[in-house]
Amino acid sequence: MTKAQQENFERAFSTGGGGCRRECACGKEYFNPSGDWSWEDGELEKLRDDPNATAVEYAIGGILFQGREYANACTCWEPLAEKFIGFIDDHGREVAKYVNLEKARLVEEAQRTATQAPEIK
Repeated sequence: MTKAQQENFERAFSTGGGGCRRECACGKEYFNPSGDWSWEDGELEKLRDDPNATAVEYAIGGILFQGREYANACTCWEPLAEKFIGFIDDHGREVAKYVNLEKARLVEEAQRTATQAPEIK
């Protein structure tokens, strides 16, 4: 997986934004001790003392993939992304065909629902 592929995967599956802390699906905690965050009394100190928590110098975003949310600061999601990217690269035409077929199905379903919906007065 190239750096560009990894960045595109992260952008495509990002949950958007970032915050002062995030627990990864793997159980690790990431936090940003700098910045203009509102910490509860003792919260930051507790994180600094937690061996399972890691400080980073940026807002921590999320990556939602396969029903789990990963912290973008963590590396545990990268092997999954690499496998998924490999699958897409190996089956690009089939993936594109599937996406186009699903789009057509959903448009048809939406049009059918719209014609069956009662008129709002």
